[in-house]
Amino acid sequence: MQVADRAEHQQLILELNDQLQRSPQVQGIPLVRVRLVEERRVLTTSPIDGPEALAEVANGLIGDADREMIVCVHLNIKNHINSVEVVGVGAIDEVIAVGHEVFKGAILANAHRIALVHNHSSGDLSPSDEDLQHASTIARAGATVGIKLLDSLIVNGEGSYSIHRWHPHLFQ
Repeated sequence: MQVADRAEHQQLILELNDQLQRSPQVQGIPLVRVRLVEERRVLTTSPIDGPEALAEVANGLIGDADREMIVCVHLNIKNHINSVEVVGVGAIDEVIAVGHEVFKGAILANAHRIALVHNHSSGDLSPSDEDLQHASTIARAGATVGIKLLDSLIVNGEGSYSIHRWHPHLFQ
């Protein structure tokens, strides 16, 4: 879609929303709009060209957190970071992020790929069976919606473990 087409498309959507709001068939039904809101910037101009570059960004964000967190890094077609979103905050030894929470922000950020990162507050970088299963589940979901999972990384403030590097079959 060309830029001029996008502007026309946006105008059409606004007009249709106005028509919907005035329609007696939908009165009393909430009409919602979803948008991406920027909170702050993560400064990096380099593309994410491997787990080391991803770990550098991730360790700075959540590496030393006192509880497990999952962050979704939204990447453009050249693997530059579009945005970063915390998609799960858990307890000292577990965190859950379901597929629709992972992909909602990625879709809004117009991500071509995503990378998931979570920390192990214990400092142990070994993936659990649940970590491996989650990576596989998100990779399959990403294939369905057309947003590839580049990697699922575990960090601890000092190092990282790339699930993609050691378990590439989970990403196919």
